[in-house]
Amino acid sequence: MKELFSFGPIHIYFFGLMIAIGIIAGGAFAIKQGKKRGIDEDSILNLIILVVISGIVGARLFYIVFYNPSFYFSNPSEIIKIDEGGLSIHGGIFAAIIAGYIYSVKSKLSFFKLADIAAMALPLAQGIGRVGCDVFGKPMINIMPWGILNNGQVVHPAQVYEFILDYILFVFLWRRSFRKKFEGELFVIYLVAFPIIRGIVEFF
Repeated sequence: MKELFSFGPIHIYFFGLMIAIGIIAGGAFAIKQGKKRGIDEDSILNLIILVVISGIVGARLFYIVFYNPSFYFSNPSEIIKIDEGGLSIHGGIFAAIIAGYIYSVKSKLSFFKLADIAAMALPLAQGIGRVGCDVFGKPMINIMPWGILNNGQVVHPAQVYEFILDYILFVFLWRRSFRKKFEGELFVIYLVAFPIIRGIVEFF
């Protein structure tokens, strides 16, 4: 990860900065959409904080369990070092959904109404965050003008593919929100579309 600057032991990375900007932008959008749907700002802010924290924890646990369990079980002190990488978006989304559902029940708010708001804000936040990612794709077989030179090879800018697709999904869901037929429709579309986006990106 590219380091921007540091304050003693605190290091600020470009990827982390873009994730923070993504959370702020997605959160601001969610608050605005919540107000339009009769949900107060505090409820949305509480949801955002809960989803971000649970998402980070879920992303980390998923990565540990499914990607490199033997290393982390042998080196438990490494578990908390998320600044060195090791987060899985799949685990993050799953944990965020569970936390969001529990929050909706306890706060007596419609889960699907909240889920639709989150479904619009998520691809916006994810797209912005992905701008800071420096994990490139496979070497290009046929060199294209948008290829990136990395370690002597021209590779696919996989992160560019993903944030473009995320933005397309965001715009689609936002426009669909004006004519959706039932609560939870945007959430369902997101659950179908995002794995497709990830599949396309993983292919490259």
